[in-house]
Amino acid sequence: MKLIYNFINITKIFILFVYYLLFVFYSLKILLFSCLVFNNQAGFILHIKDTENTILNIEDVDGNGYYDVNDFLDMNNKEILDMNDNKKWDLVLMNPPYDRSLHLKFLEKVIEISDKVVSIQPVRWIQDPTAKYKKTSDYNKFENSILKHIKDLEVINVEDAGSKFNITINSDLGIFICDKNGGYNYEIKNEFPYNLYEKREFPFKIGKYKDNKDKNFVCICSMQGHPHRGIPAYKCTNKYGAFINGKNKEGKTLEEAKKSNPRFTLGNIDEQLIAIFNTGDEAQNFYNMCNTDFWKFICYKSTSSGQVNIKFLPWPNDYSEKWTNEKLYEYFKLSKTEIELVKNTMKDLYKQIELHGNKQ
Repeated sequence: MKLIYNFINITKIFILFVYYLLFVFYSLKILLFSCLVFNNQAGFILHIKDTENTILNIEDVDGNGYYDVNDFLDMNNKEILDMNDNKKWDLVLMNPPYDRSLHLKFLEKVIEISDKVVSIQPVRWIQDPTAKYKKTSDYNKFENSILKHIKDLEVINVEDAGSKFNITINSDLGIFICDKNGGYNYEIKNEFPYNLYEKREFPFKIGKYKDNKDKNFVCICSMQGHPHRGIPAYKCTNKYGAFINGKNKEGKTLEEAKKSNPRFTLGNIDEQLIAIFNTGDEAQNFYNMCNTDFWKFICYKSTSSGQVNIKFLPWPNDYSEKWTNEKLYEYFKLSKTEIELVKNTMKDLYKQIELHGNKQ
């Protein structure tokens, strides 16, 4: 499957993807099979049966006046199977729409009506180290209907997916192979950095700015990155810095700091979440810790659809002293191999940031 990486246009890739997989699964020797091909980019659903190709006649189920992707999802399985002589398809090949969890609804649907599914789609919903802690996560929602049916999965990292497929995406892509029995070990492994995550209480007070304007605090952001420019989120603070008794190092309040640097948007300032500390030193130490390479690495590995899940980050418990990369490595008991992973990951990320002109 590595050969698909050499093409830039996603439609060309998908066409090659179809023919290559037909070769892999059927060796081009068995012609008597039925296949569905979904290509979101080209906008078609192709029904291949024996040696004949036809476009499926999907009804306007939702009554909006035209056929769209939801019509297929709204059809019951019996109606769909009737198009194939009331039999399951031998194979479904997909490049489904990626809008939120729509690609998962497609995959869930076609697993039910076929013997084998091969699909290119985002994989971050499996990689999210905090997924198990979130009741409404896609990981928990689709575990029985999708995860347990994955037979194999090949991951294409976000940088290759974006640059070589010429698409805008903020997560890795996966080539999913699914069938009735599955067998792929989809569990998030107890390996670094995933072994650092657990549901825990914040070691500091979280509040809203409107209620704590004169406190020692640091703004907490759910996203700091540029996913639309190929830069995933990698920070949970911004450049406003630490505020001591309501003022930053320039003597400005949060409102004043925002007015002097409007590009760092906070939305409704009164509702801005802040981390609150007993002393100014603790607030400053916390802010500096959040800007270490190690902590940016943790945020980078914690993103889901561009968001940093601050509730589940492995926050250190004490901010009375300064944190450095070396102290954090020691605190979390990182091995030499894990430290090298942090350094190399951040080195590559900084290259991306420089390439895309991100000035955070």
